[in-house]
Amino acid sequence: MFENKGIYPYSDYKGAFFGITAFSLGTALPLSTFLLNIALAMCAICLLADKSITAVKRAVRQPLVFLPALFFIMLLISALITQNEYGLGIVAKYRRLLYPVLLVAFFWHNNSNITRFFAGFQLANALIAIMGLSVYMLASFTDITISINTYIFKNYLIQGFLLAISSFIWLEYAGIKQGRIRCACMIMAFLQAVYVLFFLPGRIGGIVFFALLFISLLLSFSWKRCLIILAVSALCLGVMISAENDLVERYIQGVNETRQFYYLPEQSKDLIDETSMGFRLNAAKVSLQMIEQAPVFGNGAGYFSYKGGKNPHNEYLMAVVQLGAAGLIVFGLWLLRFAAAAWRQGVFWRNIFIMILSAYSIGFFFNSFLLDVTEGTFFMIVNSILATIVLQDKTRASL
Repeated sequence: MFENKGIYPYSDYKGAFFGITAFSLGTALPLSTFLLNIALAMCAICLLADKSITAVKRAVRQPLVFLPALFFIMLLISALITQNEYGLGIVAKYRRLLYPVLLVAFFWHNNSNITRFFAGFQLANALIAIMGLSVYMLASFTDITISINTYIFKNYLIQGFLLAISSFIWLEYAGIKQGRIRCACMIMAFLQAVYVLFFLPGRIGGIVFFALLFISLLLSFSWKRCLIILAVSALCLGVMISAENDLVERYIQGVNETRQFYYLPEQSKDLIDETSMGFRLNAAKVSLQMIEQAPVFGNGAGYFSYKGGKNPHNEYLMAVVQLGAAGLIVFGLWLLRFAAAAWRQGVFWRNIFIMILSAYSIGFFFNSFLLDVTEGTFFMIVNSILATIVLQDKTRASL
């Protein structure tokens, strides 16, 4: 998938440790925050063993590295100036915006570590889907009662989002593999899609799945890949029609909650805060009022507060509330540079990066993912990988 192994290949023992670390990083993300912290510590050990700051110096000049770092610095300065009660606490949660400075250096020398990271990520998601489906199958053949909120390893909202992305990564692998491996990739994509759509109670995974299905078809320039996507989609549709499930009801409920917000009298809108969409819509309304107070440079980090919530469950609104139009411009430029860099890659990696960016761009409307450990870290790792590839391409061009 890459033309070479990297700019400066490591010795065998050091390369093995880097490879194990990259695989562990991908595996830990969907499984455990504790394991994720260990994997990140292993990355730091790798960089200390490398004793090279060349990649770090070059990384900080890349837009995919300095734009999120600039966003973090703006948040820090705003917290120190405004002295909001939760300012420094919110800034601490955004610290992962600085990860690319070090992660680019980690992925710099050997591109095999990039494929190992995604291999670990895919296998971990496959494990979650297989175990989750096995639990429900066990319940169907026994008298064991399992709550709909049953989940494995991570919260079901995190699972649904990551599994939806992982399903389409499996389809990308199916497009470049042959024979049994292709069939195995298609089966895993199907199993993960079924688990997301029919067994996890959250809506965000399904929304992302259907959006990525549409985007994936738009990116399908080959008839082979298009047929693979349509085949898996047809299987999912068949299961949806034949099996008893509350999939449609979940989305109808979301639509009804939205309609209820707009049709209720103004004094009664607080009554629907107990619902998922009701809280988000009321939080968005409060956010717009806060934005009017300081539209250019924002109200500072940690300013947002609504009924105990410290973010409006919308990353775009969170950026504007805290940093105003200036923050939204930096955030938007970062996403645009990500999209431009992804589009210049080969078909396989272009599709993966574009679909991950699309999933987050949609998810940002429903959650503040950059504040969340798992989703935020995954996006920053993928951002670092793309920045590494761009940096390597420029380095090779200058040789």
